[in-house]
Amino acid sequence: MTIITIHKAVKREEPKEIIEFIQFDNLDDAGAIERWTSLKARYDDSQHKDLIYMRTDEDLKVIGRGDYIVKDKNGVFYPYKRNAFNVTYDILPETIKADYNLP
Repeated sequence: MTIITIHKAVKREEPKEIIEFIQFDNLDDAGAIERWTSLKARYDDSQHKDLIYMRTDEDLKVIGRGDYIVKDKNGVFYPYKRNAFNVTYDILPETIKADYNLP
């Protein structure tokens, strides 16, 4: 069993949507993100760059350390650069601790 901590944040502007997120800071976060997204986001250190790759509806996104993976109210995952996240959302004290296993 692998317990993952998911954080919550609220959008600063209307509509005040609450999202869930994990910030990618280290290898432990990478594993949690892979499990949480059911491998929609995948960690790759083959070039020793510590990156996560995520396919979205538009294209393949690259997530670096410090960036965020966000899950919106519809259950859709997408990446957010650190600076954009910090000006868009206010982090809530509430967290979710749950067991996420790979499919």
